[in-house]
Amino acid sequence: MNIEKIIKELDELNKRIKKYVEKRQEITGTLNALKNTKDEIIKELRENFNINSIEELDSEIERIEKEIEEKKMMIEDSLKEIDNELYRENQ
Repeated sequence: MNIEKIIKELDELNKRIKKYVEKRQEITGTLNALKNTKDEIIKELRENFNINSIEELDSEIERIEKEIEEKKMMIEDSLKEIDNELYRENQ
């Protein structure tokens, strides 16, 4: 192999390495930004709702959804009772 060819191949490899390093830095920056965002969200949840983790948030959401479903059923039952009473009154 002649020296010029080796130098050219080394230049190409250096360019590829430089691109990989830039991409790695970009990905690292994105990961850090996501981690910071997650930390900020957890901090807000802790300060505003006394929730310390995403798992606690999921549990709280589940609890609220169940409560909403229960209240919805209670309202539906009440509406049925009202309908029945109105029907009886109209008889």
